[in-house]
Amino acid sequence: MNAVKPTEITPNSSWRPVTDAFFSWLGEREHILKPGLAPEPTMKVLIFLALYDSEKSCTYDDLREIFKKKNVLQGNIPDNTLRTSVMYLGKTLDKFGHDLELKSFRGRFQLIARSHKKSILEVSKDRVVLLQDPPAIKAEDVALMLAEKAVLPFHALYFLERSARAWESYSRKEAEIRVSYESNAWEQLGIKNRLSKAHDTDSLLGVIGLAPGEGLAEIELIKKILRNGDKKKIHYLAVDSSPRLLRNHIGLLKETLALEIESGRLLCSGVVADIFSGLRESVKRVENEFKNRGLLKPNNNFFPSSCGMLITYFGNCLGNNRHNSQDQETEFFSTLYSIFQNRPLEVLVGVSVAQPILEDYKRNWDDFLLQTPKHLMEMKLLKSTKLTDNELPEFILPENYIENNRCPSVVPEPYIVRHQIEGQIYRFYYKLAFDLELYQITEQISRPLPKGTLILLYSIIKYNMQTLANGIEKCGLFKIKYDNSYHHIVDTLNGKREYAVFSAYLEL
Repeated sequence: MNAVKPTEITPNSSWRPVTDAFFSWLGEREHILKPGLAPEPTMKVLIFLALYDSEKSCTYDDLREIFKKKNVLQGNIPDNTLRTSVMYLGKTLDKFGHDLELKSFRGRFQLIARSHKKSILEVSKDRVVLLQDPPAIKAEDVALMLAEKAVLPFHALYFLERSARAWESYSRKEAEIRVSYESNAWEQLGIKNRLSKAHDTDSLLGVIGLAPGEGLAEIELIKKILRNGDKKKIHYLAVDSSPRLLRNHIGLLKETLALEIESGRLLCSGVVADIFSGLRESVKRVENEFKNRGLLKPNNNFFPSSCGMLITYFGNCLGNNRHNSQDQETEFFSTLYSIFQNRPLEVLVGVSVAQPILEDYKRNWDDFLLQTPKHLMEMKLLKSTKLTDNELPEFILPENYIENNRCPSVVPEPYIVRHQIEGQIYRFYYKLAFDLELYQITEQISRPLPKGTLILLYSIIKYNMQTLANGIEKCGLFKIKYDNSYHHIVDTLNGKREYAVFSAYLEL
């Protein structure tokens, strides 16, 4: 049986966090946790916040009293839990060189300014870069788009810590099922051979994971490449709009490939950014950071033009970058071409496959889809005209699924866009129970969305694979390698779905 760390929350714990109260207490102060602590309601973080806000040293009873006043816990906290959590907090602050350190004296604890920080030399040797500021998404922009266009932007689903946590829980099994299939495409689709033939003199390979989420396949791919005996080096960049998903991905990669990082065969970086508008800038930022650390020479690039490039875009994200564009797919590849042209380049993409018989989708993950709209209401960016206390607030669903008339059934529709790319689109709508409008966050005056308006929360696009491959080639930039016998069945919480990968590559 695996041991449970003291700061983990398990079904057998005698206490439970009150998540909403925790985030209300933390507010906009996530920066005080960095580096080393994540904005999650673990006992370690709760103790940190209590000590941070306290003007004096605290005993265990003092900590309990603070938790009670903040209403962030339910249940009883044993002394042993507090004792071991305090110990782990001190070790974490020391390990990451946090500006504060934990001091204890005769059962009392206090945070004080750190007397010794890591030297510049120690920091400069760190081969992992994680840049989480500035945020990729502003809540005000999401609220504006939702209120004006009745659309929740795709990337807005994950920018909250709690919604990203819900997504991890929902998608973890599916991501694990896809790992081997996605990573084996390195050989199955001929990517390894094409990159080797194109530039067999350069031992460096650039790898970029776009919106990797958990990033399990990206980690497996990198491991496969580095451990196959050809002595390659990899410069890796992950770009995601979710700080939590990116942080967890980079953390897992560091653990899995610690030897490769330590030996200098892997330089690893992650940037919180919009993958469409912020990719070029993300490359430049990590390049400058590694130069500042002395790990890149002043005249060198993080992705030199002489090295081959592999870019991954898994998880059926293609087509969801713009809600109203008729050229989403080819726009995506054009963007990558404009940044990484004139070099060996492979773009490995995973998409959902259209079926001859239309598929059924149950509304069993709306709690996740509604996390962001609920947050915008709590932040007073959106307001609803709920009339009576007997009615459920907007974006709150009834416990009885049969009584839920706020989430209409998903009706598949034909999907036809430029270059004769075809498939099916499954749209997940939410029906407003009340009028919804913006609080005055801009000078622009907007009209309320009336009761009954359908808000588009999410779309799933399923492609006719041959039309997708042909359509991308018609754009004239990339050749496509697709094998119609190399598909994969993924067992999801909403049934079995067919998934396929293909590679778009530059023919130099």
